[in-house]
Amino acid sequence: FFAEKTANMRSPGGYKYVTNRLIEYTGYDVLPMYEITKEFLIGFQEFLKKKELSSNSVYVVLHRLSTYITRAVASGYMQDNPFHKIPREMRVKLRATVPRFLTEEQITHRNKHSEGIHEQVRLGFFFGCFTGLRWGDFSRMRWDQITTQVIDKKPVSVLAFQQVKTTFLTYLPLSKAALDILDLRKKQAENELTSPYIFPYLFEPYPKRNRYKHCSEI
Repeated sequence: FFAEKTANMRSPGGYKYVTNRLIEYTGYDVLPMYEITKEFLIGFQEFLKKKELSSNSVYVVLHRLSTYITRAVASGYMQDNPFHKIPREMRVKLRATVPRFLTEEQITHRNKHSEGIHEQVRLGFFFGCFTGLRWGDFSRMRWDQITTQVIDKKPVSVLAFQQVKTTFLTYLPLSKAALDILDLRKKQAENELTSPYIFPYLFEPYPKRNRYKHCSEI
């Protein structure tokens, strides 16, 4: 059931991680649903903690497993979700985190050691570093979203976009470093198939595993 639901997901990587950890915990390739009890879930939670995962990582794994179980209940495979039987004080809490940013020195180091990374993945990653944009936002950028506006009586290049996660309409003035990346992409695009997207490799239908493999290597 889990494998079937995972295969139909748009981004199955995180859910496959859940099934792999379940196999590691139980030793079963196929886990009978009747064995998923409150005690089983508490044990699985402790197993994840011992793997030196952060509290938030453990929370995400358990939340995804709970999503599986909720779907199994809706499909009639289980009567209820045993997660709801775990006392709140025993559940892993999601903690607020302070965003971590790369320094210019770290960015320069990664740029010098990015051999073998697809050029659009490499440039897209660094564009995100210099703009603070999420992957879901800069991977969908189009050339027509970049305009010139007058700010404080000076012409400024601005990216207008709707955030994928929040749906907020945002206007982002672009730094020189970000503009240098766009200029390089524009020159590269002259020898590529015409596309409205700045980084078409990141958004148009290419094999996902190739893109994610490159990103993990960065």
